[in-house]
Amino acid sequence: SLGGGGGLEEEGSFSPAAAAGGGGGAAAQGGGPPKGAAGGGQGDFFKHVPVYYASKLATRALRVYQTYVNMMNNHVQNQLDTSRGNPFHFQYVQNLTSVEDLDGDESPKVVLASPGMLQSGVSRRLFERWCSDEKNAVVLAGYSVEGTLAKKLLSEPDEITALDGRVLPRKCAVVSVSFSAHTDYKQNYTFVNATAPSSVVLVHGERHEMQRFKTKLLQDVTKWPEDKRPSVSTPENGQPVKIRFPANADVDVVDDAANHRRERKKKSQKKASSKKRQKTPLLPLPEEAEEEDKEDDSSSPVEEKKKKKKHRQLVGPG
Repeated sequence: SLGGGGGLEEEGSFSPAAAAGGGGGAAAQGGGPPKGAAGGGQGDFFKHVPVYYASKLATRALRVYQTYVNMMNNHVQNQLDTSRGNPFHFQYVQNLTSVEDLDGDESPKVVLASPGMLQSGVSRRLFERWCSDEKNAVVLAGYSVEGTLAKKLLSEPDEITALDGRVLPRKCAVVSVSFSAHTDYKQNYTFVNATAPSSVVLVHGERHEMQRFKTKLLQDVTKWPEDKRPSVSTPENGQPVKIRFPANADVDVVDDAANHRRERKKKSQKKASSKKRQKTPLLPLPEEAEEEDKEDDSSSPVEEKKKKKKHRQLVGPG
């Protein structure tokens, strides 16, 4: 699925068995694969079914990846340097720029569309177009949140309410596959166990699932030493959470940050030392003062006369 776990929607006859293989669903209209076709026969048929992705977000994301190819792994970079061609130019998947491009096209097709909850957007528009035909199907790839159309479809209702208020019969097949980009409980617990925090705050997820996570986590941390067990909370949106932690904390500064701090400290010390020297008067040593007195006493009569004359000029007559 593209665009953050979007749903997979299909037009044409549908075989759940065929959809389970090949990494996704396959769709056809007008009879689907020939009767009795199996193995390579079905595969040959589905090779001719076009696959589209309808996601502006996915298109923009691909541009970012293409711009910064130098930051991708060696596997992708090596593909660009070989005869296999650009890995971003898909051989079997093409971009659907507009839903209107499918107007009048009754041939089999697969469309990867977002959002996956079918609440609005391209996936909802396509679903409302195709849901009343039993030859079509929708494959929900990923988790469906309570209160969404995707969640409602899991119970296979006979009808659904369109965004414009119309009531549409639901005759298409509904299939759900487990596909999630989120970490599972085991991965989350591994992280909590490795970091050993004093508090864990669960902020993302459905209320029921978050409560299950909290219960399981509290159960597992009972194996920890009592003074190391974290508190676990699942606050409502906007609910304040108080976390207690020691006021004093030791911080290790390493690498460039440490060098930068060290240089700043040296500059600060040099500056302070320079100011101190400027403010301190340079007084002559006692020996030097005595020498100066001796030099003054040894002045010649001519020099003494010049000094007195200069003094009278500065002070004035009398």
